[in-house]
Amino acid sequence: MSGREISIVLIVLVLSSPFVVISEGFHQRINHATESGTRSSLFSDVVYNSSVTISSDADFVLQNWPGNGTMNQPYLISNLRFSHSEDWPIRIYNTQSYFLIVNCTVEPSEYYPAHSDGKGILLYNITNCIVENCSINDKNVGVYVDNSNNTIVRNNLIITCDTGIFLSRLERCILSNNSIRKGNTGIQTLHLRFSNLTGNQIVESHTGIGLSVDSKNNTLSMNRIGWCIETNAKDYGSNNTWDGNSWSDWEGIGPYLISGSAGSVDDQPTLFDEDVIAPMFEFYHYHGSVADLLEPFYSFTFVVNVSDATCVDTVSLYLSGGYTIVDGIYVATWIEYSMNHQPIEGNPNRYFYTFDCNGSFGGTYHFWANDTLGFSRRSEIDSFSLGYFPWEPLPTENPPPLSSGYLLLLPLGVLVIVWLIRRLRPTKK
Repeated sequence: MSGREISIVLIVLVLSSPFVVISEGFHQRINHATESGTRSSLFSDVVYNSSVTISSDADFVLQNWPGNGTMNQPYLISNLRFSHSEDWPIRIYNTQSYFLIVNCTVEPSEYYPAHSDGKGILLYNITNCIVENCSINDKNVGVYVDNSNNTIVRNNLIITCDTGIFLSRLERCILSNNSIRKGNTGIQTLHLRFSNLTGNQIVESHTGIGLSVDSKNNTLSMNRIGWCIETNAKDYGSNNTWDGNSWSDWEGIGPYLISGSAGSVDDQPTLFDEDVIAPMFEFYHYHGSVADLLEPFYSFTFVVNVSDATCVDTVSLYLSGGYTIVDGIYVATWIEYSMNHQPIEGNPNRYFYTFDCNGSFGGTYHFWANDTLGFSRRSEIDSFSLGYFPWEPLPTENPPPLSSGYLLLLPLGVLVIVWLIRRLRPTKK
């Protein structure tokens, strides 16, 4: 048989396995349970200030989660929003009941915007679980599944996590239609066997998908992977099938070679050229300052180049607006200013905002932009200072001319130096 025929046979074998048949029945019943259970759930649209921790089947009952843990009526954890600094929003381990985690959001805290550690959703030693339609932002790991069976992770949005989804010691897992953006690794596996990774989109990670040495007999198809810093995919396992995936760096001819010692090849690749990337920033740094200094100690113009494959919609400048004390900690607040589009010859992507102030001024700032397709990006946070010292370069490529005051002081200074030289010169006897 050809490579294509072998791939089709492997996909059929995986999809026809008892695991998938059971999971599909679980899936059909869960759709009904989600619709009816959410309406009657006391937990709908609740903002949680602490983590959900379940360490046994009995905890589902003790914590009053709807459902009874069967295939027909799985326990339902739904519509929760976590926006605090808790490292472990959802932790479930040592269970055998059927349960569903759906429509839950893990987002950065308003007061703790820095990247946090921990996992968004942690599943350990569990069976019969589906994680679906969740949004996880700014964690060490978005979804972490270890030593578990009959697990499906699908239709989730994971942004700016070091690792989007981590799968360890699993067999016959389904990972489908997840969108993972930025971070270090989109999907990382360790000892993953006979699993199906299909329809996932991974962009702007350091590495898109990484399969470990002991990850074997997995099928990866119809995934869209692109614009990763190091490589779109690595495979160090064996007998893994890559078939029909889309790659941003495919040259359009021949197979797509997968990095890693496995020597894997996608024989049926396609080009991933759809605009799914947020606008890109380019701006200058001058010892913590940005261009263009208009007039010392009076105004400061922030300039940034913003480009997008489709069309830039909005560009904003965020300036630090002081501090708020939260739980005894000083937390920065931000003030938004809309930037103006001012293309110049040779640079159609120029945006600016002039900040007027009195006296010396400085602080921190960042830029934010979105495109007409709804993708947005925030730049890194930087600092600036309006004042400068004479031994440092001026924070502009075109320094302003010296004022009349400086022009008057220069000859006076020369006269003083000449007078001192004559005064200190030894007199002849």
